Amino acid sequence: MSPKSASISGRSWLHATLLLLTLSASPGYAAGVFIGAWDLNGDGTLESVYNNLSYIEVQQTDGQTRTYSISNGAWTLLQTADLDGAAGAELAINVGSFIRVITHRTAATRDYSISNGSWAPIGVSNMDGVAGQELAINVGSFVRVITHRTAATRDYAISGGAWVPLGFHDLNGDGATELPINTGAAIRVVEHKTAVTRDFSISSGTWALMGVADTNGQPGAEMVINNVSTVKIVRYANGTIGDYHVPGFWTLRMITNMDGLAGDEVVLNSGSTTKTIYDAQGIIR
Repeated sequence: MSPKSASISGRSWLHATLLLLTLSASPGYAAGVFIGAWDLNGDGTLESVYNNLSYIEVQQTDGQTRTYSISNGAWTLLQTADLDGAAGAELAINVGSFIRVITHRTAATRDYSISNGSWAPIGVSNMDGVAGQELAINVGSFVRVITHRTAATRDYAISGGAWVPLGFHDLNGDGATELPINTGAAIRVVEHKTAVTRDFSISSGTWALMGVADTNGQPGAEMVINNVSTVKIVRYANGTIGDYHVPGFWTLRMITNMDGLAGDEVVLNSGSTTKTIYDAQGIIR
């Protein structure tokens, strides 16, 4: 190598070293694994979040950083959502037997005990009609709903056996969502806004949810059930079930508004023809 080449190589190495030292010392440099970026303080810009093993580091666009202790063990980011109704999203962290919620806007954390056993998140939704979403957790024999806005939890008994959540839906038109659950032979609906549950008997045999839509033109959505020889429409708002007999083999074609009147129709393929359920009128033809 010529002296000139060696000089250039030496200067390049020096420049790279100085650049690395500058980045390391810069407030804009963050160690750890990048998780994602969200508006955590409500200022309209995204904060960067890093996993630093035993703590989370949040880096703001102005270069300031803040750290939040998590755990020396394993943990995962569970959800990022507005859980208190104020500007900025919260970070919900699965720390094993509890959930830690980080509110970066106020630099605060709060822990919610869950279980030493197995549990799984169902999801987040506005279940009480007040600003801020609730976090629903499957804890085996019950659902735990966390309302971070008020730092409260409430449990709803479900079943000692297997059960499946059917999504969040506004079933009574009050602006809050309910959580219907397949418990086997029935649907149990968790109405967190009024802290009650209600059961609707479906069948001891095979059945499946086909869709959720407003089928009767009244406030709230209905649950449309395939019960093999019948279509059941569960009207949670008024506590009734419509049964529509459909003989032979059939499949769902669509749930949509066919007549221009309030309420969607349920259209079925039945052999070479179609059958349409007009639930607002209580007829099938």
